[in-house]
Amino acid sequence: MIDPELFKNDLISNYFHSVAPIGYKFSYWLGAKSGISPLILAKIIPIFLAIITTLYLFRFFLEILPISFGAFLATLILNINIWLKDDLVSGTPRAFVYPIFAAFLYYLVKRSLIPCLITIALQGLFFPQLVFVENVLLTIRLFDWQNNKIRFTQDQINYIFWFFGLVTSLIVLLPFALHVSEFGSVITINKMKIMPEYQLNGRIEYFGFNPFFLPFKSSSGLGAPIFPPFILLGLFLPLALKKSRIFINITILLQLFIASLMMFIIASFVPLILYFPGRYTYHILRFILAIFTAILICILIEYLENQLNKKKKIILTFGIILLLIPSFIPPLFLRLQEWRIGENPEIYHFYASKPKDILVASLASDTSNIPAFAKRSVLFSTEFALPIHPVYYNQMKQRAIDLIKAQYSTNLGDTQKLINKYGIDYIMLEPTTFSLDYLLQQKWLVNSSFNNVILKTSQQLKQGEIPALTEVVEQCSIKKSKNLTVLDAECITKIN
Repeated sequence: MIDPELFKNDLISNYFHSVAPIGYKFSYWLGAKSGISPLILAKIIPIFLAIITTLYLFRFFLEILPISFGAFLATLILNINIWLKDDLVSGTPRAFVYPIFAAFLYYLVKRSLIPCLITIALQGLFFPQLVFVENVLLTIRLFDWQNNKIRFTQDQINYIFWFFGLVTSLIVLLPFALHVSEFGSVITINKMKIMPEYQLNGRIEYFGFNPFFLPFKSSSGLGAPIFPPFILLGLFLPLALKKSRIFINITILLQLFIASLMMFIIASFVPLILYFPGRYTYHILRFILAIFTAILICILIEYLENQLNKKKKIILTFGIILLLIPSFIPPLFLRLQEWRIGENPEIYHFYASKPKDILVASLASDTSNIPAFAKRSVLFSTEFALPIHPVYYNQMKQRAIDLIKAQYSTNLGDTQKLINKYGIDYIMLEPTTFSLDYLLQQKWLVNSSFNNVILKTSQQLKQGEIPALTEVVEQCSIKKSKNLTVLDAECITKIN
C-alpha cells in the first residue's frame, strides 16, 4: 500500500517524516506492508489505543483505591476528554501517549520491572518528551518525606527501577540525540520573541496572551483540560482527603505532578530545545485530574452514605447526577470536539484522479486537507507552516509570499512566473479570495512575519487595483464546488 510515486521530493512530506518518532513511522510502515493504507490505519488505531488506555488506567486506579466504580469514573472522564481532542483521534505520535503512559503507571505501582522498562522504551520510540518525566518521577521516588525531612528511601526496589529506567532511557533516546536533521536546528528563543507567529493569534501562541490563561495554554502553558468541566473538581481533592475515612494513596500522583512540573519549568528556560514546555504537563494533567475527580466523587458518595440524613442524601445524589449527565448527552458536548471534516469531497476526488505528482497552490484553509484526502502535494498551507525549524519555515514563508504577490498582481505574467518556478498544476480559489478583507481575515497571515506583504496587498485592493487572475477565472476554471474553484495552471500560462 506504500506508493513511492506519491509526495516525491515534497518539502512538507520530507519535513514531517524527518521529525516523526521512530516508533510512529514503523507502525504505519508495518500497516502499509500489511495492506492497510495510512488513512485507514489512522482511523483504526485510536480505537485500540483507547481500549488499552482504559484497561490499564482502570487497573492502576484499583491499586490506588480499590473501588471499581471509581475506576470506571476515572476511565470515563479521561475517555471523554481524549476523544473530543485531536490527540487520540488523529492517530499521530501523541495518540500513543495514553496507552503507553497508563501501562507505565500500572507496572510502576505493581513493581513489575521488565514491563515497566518496556513502556519506557516504547514511550521513547513514540513520544520521547515523556521519557524525561518518567525519569524524573523515578528519581523523586528515591526520596521519602520522614519527620518533616527529605531522606533517601530505604526501599531498594526504587533504586533498581531508577538505574535500569535511566539506562533504558539513554539507549532509546540516544538515536534522537545523535540524529542530525536535514532541516537544521530549532529556532532560538530570541528569534521566537520577535516573530508574530509566536505572539497572540499567531500560528503558535507562545507569548502575548493573558497570563490568566497560562494554565490552559498548550504550548507555553500547562495545558490543563477544561472538558468535561467537572474534571476540574479534581483540584479540590486535597481538601476532601482531610475528611475522608477511606485510605487513599495518591503519593505517586503527587510525585508525577511534581515531575511533570519540574520538566515544564526546565523546558521553559530552554524552549524548543526540549520542545514546548506544555508537552510535559498537557497529557499528565489529564491523567491526574481524571483520577482525582473520580476519587473525589467516591469520597462524596462515602460522605453521603455516612454523614447525611435522607433528605440531604437525595439532594447530593441529584447534584452528582446533574454533574455527570452532560457526559451522556452527545449534543451537549460534541460541538466542542476538534475533529476536522473535509467539506469538499468532489474537489478531493478531482485531485485524486489526476497524476500523482501534481502540485496545488492555494490560500484556502481546505488546502491542508488535500494531502490526506486527495493524496496530492500542496505548495503550502497553514496547518503545515510550523515555524519551528527555520530552514523549513523560511521555505514555506517564501512560498506563501510568492503566491500572495502573484495571485493579487495586476500583471498575469507574475502568476505565470510563479507557476513555472514551483511547477504548479492547479490554483484553488475561494469565492471571497479577491474581496477587500479576505487576507485581513486570515489571522495566521496577518500574524506572520510577512504581514507587511499582507497589509500592502490589501491596501492595493482597497485602492481599486484588480488582480489579473480575476480575468481568467472563467476561462481557466476546470472544477467547481460550493466553496472552491480550481484553475488549470497550464491554461493560465498559455494566455498572452
